[in-house]
Amino acid sequence: MEFYLHNRHLSNMAHELEALRHKIDDLDGELIALLAKRQQLVSQVLVVKKQHHIPGRIPDRIDEVINNAAERAAASGMNPDLARTIWSSMVEWFVQHEEKELAKQ
Repeated sequence: MEFYLHNRHLSNMAHELEALRHKIDDLDGELIALLAKRQQLVSQVLVVKKQHHIPGRIPDRIDEVINNAAERAAASGMNPDLARTIWSSMVEWFVQHEEKELAKQ
């Protein structure tokens, strides 16, 4: 009987994990869609920067974006350090991309 209950518990746990992982995968899809929209907006910013000879890296703006993300994260119950890590990486990628594109002028 104990063996049966143990296996049943493992089976329930596996189903619960599978359901949660499915929800995470769905949410990842939503995040990707939002990040794609962000990328489109950054592309529009790049056009303006090219037209007006504005550099890709603007340290004050970078700090503002990262700090805003951390503040919004904290207000939403997300760890602000996690937000800083994610946004720092994302913003750095976009800045490097902008710098490469601006160098082609």
